[in-house]
Amino acid sequence: MVVDFFGIDKLGHLIMYGILTWLWILALKTITSKKRSIYFALTISIFIGLLMEIGQKYIFTGRSFEYDDMMANTIGSLLSIGIFSMANK
Repeated sequence: MVVDFFGIDKLGHLIMYGILTWLWILALKTITSKKRSIYFALTISIFIGLLMEIGQKYIFTGRSFEYDDMMANTIGSLLSIGIFSMANK
């Protein structure tokens, strides 16, 4: 299980949700404060990830809800926020 978490699938989730969060921060920063845009971006990204996993469980055949994917999505979003904050001091 631990080895699977560090597989290419999870790396893909981490990178894609990092990019998603970064783009949300940039979009929201134009209409609100930097701090607020970060909180909104994190909330939106986690919510989208949760909806995608729920959709995989109940809508798509052959797919399943994976907590590891949710963890990778959240870690990617948090890393993106950390990098964004350091880059925009």
